[in-house]
Amino acid sequence: MNTTIRTAIACVAIVSAAVAAAPNLRPLLTPKRLAELTVPTEAPKVKGYKVDISDLGNATLPEAKPEGEIQAVREFRFPVEFALPKATAVDGAPSVTPTTPTAFAQGSTGWTVQLSATPHGKLVILYVRADYVEGELVTGGYGELAGPVYTERGEVITPNKLDQPKIQTTTTRLYLYAIPGQSYEVTLYRGAKAEKHTITLRSE
Repeated sequence: MNTTIRTAIACVAIVSAAVAAAPNLRPLLTPKRLAELTVPTEAPKVKGYKVDISDLGNATLPEAKPEGEIQAVREFRFPVEFALPKATAVDGAPSVTPTTPTAFAQGSTGWTVQLSATPHGKLVILYVRADYVEGELVTGGYGELAGPVYTERGEVITPNKLDQPKIQTTTTRLYLYAIPGQSYEVTLYRGAKAEKHTITLRSE
């Protein structure tokens, strides 16, 4: 076997492997295929479903109430109460205590994915609501006591910052018509950024 033939066979093998690994490469949806997938079946009763979402986690949806949730979150703390800035004199020199947080609240940022499944023919219809929450601290103090405190010569004594949270939630909703055991590529949104994830649903 010459080098050209070996190279061609290797290329075919690579392409075949890539095709086999592609989660969204499916038969054409023809009327016949549609009927095959949706016709009522006498499928054995399942205990529930397990849903895996790549990079986010998994959840089990029991048959009696096939609903579940996946969370991939972290804690986000932010100040909610403050002591006002104070000006005092120490040994005749001015001293300033800036605005100081005295109490905090916390929330969660990251992914919360709600799932519900409904069997239909050979398919399971999976409803997905994926909420992505992002939070950051931004300038939150305005008015007479806000902003830097200066000496009489215009030098900054303290930036006297008062930060407050900016929290934004992006919700992606989708329906996945899944054959149990198969994997499907979907798009979820992290703010304005589109992310590809793979969802696999299995019967249990």
